[in-house]
Amino acid sequence: MELISRETIKPLIPTPPHLRTYTLSFFDHISTTNYVPIIFFYTTNIDDPISEISNLLKKSLSQILTQYYPLADKLQWEAHSWSSTLLAIQINFFDSGGMAISVCMSHKIADAVTMTNFVKDWSNICLIPESNSFRQPVLNSAIVFPQGNLPVIKPEAEMRKIKTVTRRYVFDSSKIDALKAMVSSHLQIIPTRVQVVLALLHRCAASAMRSNHPTTLMQLVNLRPRMEPPLPTNSMGNMSWHCCISTADHQPELHDLVSKLKESLEKFTETYVKKFKGEEWFTSIMECLKEIYLMGQTKNLVLYNCSSWCRFGHYEVDFGWGKPIWVTSSISGLKNMFHLIDARDGQGIEAIVSLEEKEMTVFENDEELLAYACSRNTQIA
Repeated sequence: MELISRETIKPLIPTPPHLRTYTLSFFDHISTTNYVPIIFFYTTNIDDPISEISNLLKKSLSQILTQYYPLADKLQWEAHSWSSTLLAIQINFFDSGGMAISVCMSHKIADAVTMTNFVKDWSNICLIPESNSFRQPVLNSAIVFPQGNLPVIKPEAEMRKIKTVTRRYVFDSSKIDALKAMVSSHLQIIPTRVQVVLALLHRCAASAMRSNHPTTLMQLVNLRPRMEPPLPTNSMGNMSWHCCISTADHQPELHDLVSKLKESLEKFTETYVKKFKGEEWFTSIMECLKEIYLMGQTKNLVLYNCSSWCRFGHYEVDFGWGKPIWVTSSISGLKNMFHLIDARDGQGIEAIVSLEEKEMTVFENDEELLAYACSRNTQIA
């Protein structure tokens, strides 16, 4: 691979003085400076030279940054650190004629919804430069979720690296339907595709531990549509939080896990999210944090995390040379992580799973898992 150029892209119009300071919200404040990555792969059959494609992408990026102005700046306390950079983009051109657009956004200022909105708006401007067919981001996170009197927390110099193995599995829609039918026969409800896939991954990962340790699964939930009233879908910032399920059984039944996932989300929405407003919100979030903390005190507890990007519409992102043939992400170095994203048809699910090496050896040979998932077992860096 050859590096052709590296540039800093500035907004087309300088940021107005009254917008040069962006206040972090409570959720921004407690978030890490890790980068949230996403990669779009395209097959390009156009005759435009690489230089023209590159210039078009840079020009449209400069335009969209005038709307997402916080992304063009840096975190004040790390002005000369790589971790202070809030947005990084890499364009790769392949000898085959294809290309990949990689976007990394700092979790300190944005969640996956914000990143997706940014990429969609950028692609719209690239596709139709004079278009205003996107909604300007709503910069309201610090108003909705104020920090209060919390001190500024500077990030650690370097996060502890954990040796993990990351694999990719694809669940076709027919296999997901079979899972949903099996669960429905026990629960008399129709679960979502995310619920059945996540339950199966959790069950197989817990089984791969070969121990009776209790487990907790933390699923990241988008707060925007669950607030009362709902927040705009284009609200910028970290507006996601965790709902949790716990089990003392190292190999719980699939339908029991699905039932717990459903009940946990309903309880989370009714008990906490609807109180995340006005004067009640800070008390409510502290109660939620206390519950998570107490859960973490359980002896020998094994924690799993899940982030779902399903139904985000990533396969609709068109910069002008068609829709992507593959959209994926990376979670390398994160232990016990499940990352779900739509398959290309919008019905299947691609699951990226990261476990410790000895557990992954057992997990990737689990017959129940392989009965429903197609393994793409080239190791993901």
